[in-house]
Amino acid sequence: MASLQIFCVLLFSLFLAKCYYSKEEDFVQCLSKSPETNITQNIYTPGSPIYSSILEYAQKNPRWLNSSHPNFIASPKEESEIRPVILCSKKTGLQIKIKSGGHDYEGISFRSESPFVMLDLSNLNKIETDLNEETIWVQTGATLGQLYYAIAKKSKVHAFPGGVCFTVGTGGIISGGGLGALMRKFGLAADNVVDARVMDVNGKILERKMNEDLFWAIRGGGGASFGVILAWKLKLVRVPEKVTVFTIRRELEGNLTLLRKWENIAYQLSEDLFVRAFVQKGVFSGGNDTKNQVGFYFQGQYIGPVDKLIPLLNQYFPEFNLERKDCFQENITADAEKECLEVPWIRSVLYFSWRNPNDSLEVLLEKSIPTHKVYHKGTSDFVKIPIPESGWEMIEKLFREEERPQMVFEPLGGKMYEISESEIPFPHRKENLYTIQYFVSWDDNSESVSSEKIGWIRKLYKEMEPYVAKSPRSAYLNYRDFGLGTNSEDYSYSKAKIWGEKYFKGNFEKLAKVKSKVDPKNFFRSEQKKKMGSIQILFVLLFLAKCHSKQEDFLLCLSKYSKNNTTQNIYTPNSPTYSSILEYAQKKPRWLNSSHPNFIASPKEESEIRPIILCSKKVGLQIKIKSGGHDYEGISYRSKSRFVMLDLSNLNKIKIDLNDETVWVQTGATLGQLYYAIAKKSKVHAFPSGVCFSIGTGGIISGGGIGALMRKFGLSADNVVDARVMDVNGKILDRKMNEDLFWAIRGGGGASFGVILAWKLKLVRIPVKLTVFTIRRKLEGNLNLLQKWENIAHQLPEDLLIRVIIQNAVSSGGNDTKKHVEFSFQAQYVGPVDTLIPLLKQYFPEFNLERKDCFQKTTSTGAEKECHEVSWIQSILYFYFRKLTDAPETLLEKSIPTKKSYDKGTSDFVKTPVPESGWEMIERLFLEEESPQMIFEPMGAKFDEISESEIPFPHRKGNLYNIQYLNYWSDNSETISSQKIGWMRKLYQEMEPYVSNSPRTAYLNYRDLDFGTNSEDYSYSKAKIWGQKYYSGNFERLAQVKSKVDPNNFFRNEQSIPPYSTN
Repeated sequence: MASLQIFCVLLFSLFLAKCYYSKEEDFVQCLSKSPETNITQNIYTPGSPIYSSILEYAQKNPRWLNSSHPNFIASPKEESEIRPVILCSKKTGLQIKIKSGGHDYEGISFRSESPFVMLDLSNLNKIETDLNEETIWVQTGATLGQLYYAIAKKSKVHAFPGGVCFTVGTGGIISGGGLGALMRKFGLAADNVVDARVMDVNGKILERKMNEDLFWAIRGGGGASFGVILAWKLKLVRVPEKVTVFTIRRELEGNLTLLRKWENIAYQLSEDLFVRAFVQKGVFSGGNDTKNQVGFYFQGQYIGPVDKLIPLLNQYFPEFNLERKDCFQENITADAEKECLEVPWIRSVLYFSWRNPNDSLEVLLEKSIPTHKVYHKGTSDFVKIPIPESGWEMIEKLFREEERPQMVFEPLGGKMYEISESEIPFPHRKENLYTIQYFVSWDDNSESVSSEKIGWIRKLYKEMEPYVAKSPRSAYLNYRDFGLGTNSEDYSYSKAKIWGEKYFKGNFEKLAKVKSKVDPKNFFRSEQKKKMGSIQILFVLLFLAKCHSKQEDFLLCLSKYSKNNTTQNIYTPNSPTYSSILEYAQKKPRWLNSSHPNFIASPKEESEIRPIILCSKKVGLQIKIKSGGHDYEGISYRSKSRFVMLDLSNLNKIKIDLNDETVWVQTGATLGQLYYAIAKKSKVHAFPSGVCFSIGTGGIISGGGIGALMRKFGLSADNVVDARVMDVNGKILDRKMNEDLFWAIRGGGGASFGVILAWKLKLVRIPVKLTVFTIRRKLEGNLNLLQKWENIAHQLPEDLLIRVIIQNAVSSGGNDTKKHVEFSFQAQYVGPVDTLIPLLKQYFPEFNLERKDCFQKTTSTGAEKECHEVSWIQSILYFYFRKLTDAPETLLEKSIPTKKSYDKGTSDFVKTPVPESGWEMIERLFLEEESPQMIFEPMGAKFDEISESEIPFPHRKGNLYNIQYLNYWSDNSETISSQKIGWMRKLYQEMEPYVSNSPRTAYLNYRDLDFGTNSEDYSYSKAKIWGQKYYSGNFERLAQVKSKVDPNNFFRNEQSIPPYSTN
């Protein structure tokens, strides 16, 4: 009783700490003490009615809609309201992210891994024009559209050289440089700033004369690194009353010479003439053929009337065939080969933003939230020499692979060449012909589609490397790309310099020096800001959130079951062993930074699980069951909901009965522990399961269990004779209590139905000696051997399993090394060498394997052939690429690997041999990648004897073999991961003609969320789309079982079986 009272006191203390000492409440209290402003009226929390609409308007790239959201949004209406926001954020340790409406492709102004305030400047949009001085003061919350509108209302002969996207904010675009259609005549937006007002880290407002270095830094160096830019004083430029805009469209095929001519002369044209180029699909509308054609168009602006433009174009681009009459037509089709208009400057702004030039000018004031969400990824380059024909061919080839790709080429020269690289931080001046903006957009933001699209743009960016500026490869800050690098936790100057020099070249050092003076403690910081000092911030609770949380309710509930000692084995993120348990569970380090469990429960007795289920149900926490399966997608230790990770690894007891030839194994035991226990008891018994002995028995058996003995004895799940399962009510069931449930958990994924506690397995008899061997060949010149394997491997005697592994290798000759694709046959024969050799001479004389090869003392690594006569337990080590001489205790390893290898996997089943064209495609794609792998495991024999509905695993007769696809990498940055996953998606797509169909099938244990995931309503009809890939016709029965044993769907995950429904 005393221990329970202590537990409750501690729990109450935690409750008080969370309620009364959060940084959020401190922040609001601090603001309330600021008497000079009404800022608290303009502070919004996630509970505020307009919080969501402000945030959604800020998030122009909806890729980040589900990212971490601000703890507060501050939307000041007066500049004076910003000072307390800065000072109180500093005082309470909240980060500030400044939203002033820049392009913000990476969403750094409205997302952060730390608790933060989003400072939304959109209400600070006052504009004051002085035509006598030809200047204008504009607050940085105003958009370019608001700025242009204000100028046009005052004058027909003044303009400002900003960007063409008028919805972009002046604060962001000008601080990053500001490319635009007038830049060849007047320079960048940042070149035309004559003064500014900036609030520094101490809340002091500075102007140009107060800090010239700071004024230099914020004009192209990214203002949010240095303070809050309140307003710009801009120099207006004079333009004629009429300017001319035009568009010329062409298909790329047959017109490349025109595009290459543009490359060579666009930067040398008169400074009044700006002609940019777009390359994309569907330049001309029409049927699908036209939409898929790669085309280009020139979009031009001449600062003058038509009559002066036409002679220039006839001189430089007679191919445009543009005549005066073309510029005064009343009706022009949307995709005409040529179009031309003479308009006031303000109408050219509409034209360059693809609006009707006759639209009301109030269009420029639009600030609505778009109803149609378009996801996108962008990056940039600068080009110093024209791209050769081979480069354009590569671009066209890659564009044909993608649905909505785009490249925008904007010429430099003119005024851009007259300004030195160090005049402002933007350094991309003389010698640069043009800048490139790469762009890809899509409508479906699922992980599979996003990864594919981002992978595509990474591939294009990589392929462009030979053709663009280098040492360093440069980029435009306003098209920010985290793929170039981000700040590490220590915000190291030397590390930041790697990406910093891409944007700023030699100006990066001066920017960092300015930063050191104006913000030495690095309060103003983000993922790509100048050098900063580290600060660790603890996220506590949202202000005004309900303090009595699900976490406390869960612990209080568990305390009522104290006789079970459950609470002793519950770990929170603050527990010393939490991280090590989680890291061991996360065999796929791709997910190390995903959402973590609120609790880890690691029971040591089965009885401890019942209160975890009942209390999780009671307080609304989800349970994710970790029993050691492959778990390629990490669904057992990550979730969008609050959850408990039920770690079964301590439940690993094994009890063998050789008289009955069975074994009871708890599901936290690994295959290695099971195999070791069997080998200790008998030399002539085994269990048919997977070759990866670090995998847990709970996961692999519930998903089927492919392995080296399967052709003789079937899957692991085929050899289960009983089980113990705890259901949603905490009741333990065995086979005789629920035969349908027993059917479902053998191949249907146990975690959909309950917690599988233990399996009763049937042991199989094997000889004292087995034979294992490997045959290696280059793919080139040996394809016929691989195709022969395809045709007969499933027909071989059941004692012989020969699987194929395809991967890249490097051959060396002299000083040169060359990558090639190789394959190896890795085999196990359930018998001695002397009976194997005649079989191989009959079926595969090409192996050239002789008896003597199997008794050599040493075999060189990578030898063309190797062979060993071994015990069954040694064959396990061999198939897992361990040494045969390793101690059997190797099978008990449970350490956390020190070297992290990231990977992506998926699967297929094949019913007809792959033709030569398919193998050529595989070889071609493999040579594009660094560490790809495909594993082919033959079926037939015992598989053909078991019906598709015997257990949920349906892939039986008619299947030749299973394919596992894998791709590995060592750098988990967004750039690399997207590229690797994109490659995998491409290979999977290219394999479609050669694998099973209607449906295209897959193996549950190689789970792939790209097939689809459960929607929020866990709809049966939607889940059926991906469910039939794993289970074929068995999916319906699985859902019916689910409806009986877990009708309220408590046991659920991204690809769990939903309850059956006829709707």
